[in-house]
Amino acid sequence: MVKAYAKNIIMLLILTNLLNCKQPYFPPVAKSNLGYLVVDGIIISGQDSTVITLSRTRNLTDSNYAINSETGAVVNIVGTNYDVYALKEQGSGRYVTDHLDLNNNESYQLNIVTSNGDQYVSDPVTVIQTPPIDSISWIVDNTGVGIFLTSHDAQNNVRYYRWDYTETWEYNTDVDSYFDWVNNQIVLRDSNDQIYNCWSSDNSTDLLIGNSSKISQVIIYQMPIASVPAGSEKINKEYSIIVRQYAITEAEYDFLQNVKNNSEQLGGLFDPQPTEISANIHCTNNPNQKAIGFIGASTLSS
Repeated sequence: MVKAYAKNIIMLLILTNLLNCKQPYFPPVAKSNLGYLVVDGIIISGQDSTVITLSRTRNLTDSNYAINSETGAVVNIVGTNYDVYALKEQGSGRYVTDHLDLNNNESYQLNIVTSNGDQYVSDPVTVIQTPPIDSISWIVDNTGVGIFLTSHDAQNNVRYYRWDYTETWEYNTDVDSYFDWVNNQIVLRDSNDQIYNCWSSDNSTDLLIGNSSKISQVIIYQMPIASVPAGSEKINKEYSIIVRQYAITEAEYDFLQNVKNNSEQLGGLFDPQPTEISANIHCTNNPNQKAIGFIGASTLSS
């Protein structure tokens, strides 16, 4: 009896120690506001718009999660033959040009001068020709609708890809409104002014990347692009999705994979540890001032 009691006490002490061995750790970087410049976008050759988004990093402990947009910058794309293409600021850190007729035999760099006078330049990149998308398919199961992409490069050149998408859907309000308030009076709503049928759109937020480096054929088969949960209003009436495909280099793929690991796959005991993210954008007037981002150039398929 005494042995059993002592054994239980020992087990209890061991369990107590195990429960107390995990302690929160607050790294010094969580308290430092480095204000690194974040550059996101792809130089698009062709009729599609090139959009470069500039922002600044925040503290991990900040309660405000709004994007810290970098405004008032001068953004240009410069070729090795000194061709210069200016991007116009549209607000919220977005810098846009409608289309770029780039030379496939020329290299290009992104030049940024921020409002405080810092100058950033990307490494030279050449335009990669993006293969067309073969098909977008969908599969229904008890969890909802899964949307998949299949593509291949007939020239066997492009093995690394990035995707994003815009989805649009029709839905109805919970209650139809037959009346309106006009000139301080309740009146019957005109049939041309109905607000029962509605449409909404949203853009992708996850990093969607893939490659065919481990197979002999340059093919992407049934790549998961998006999913719509069962019961979602998105698929109650009509739904559409536009998927955009970009060819990228192996270096850009590795950069995006590290970003994906750091931002989407952390938190568990067996998840990968955070890694330093190298960029191809550098501050020329102050080498100690870091930038986060990787600028590539390609055509676009959708």
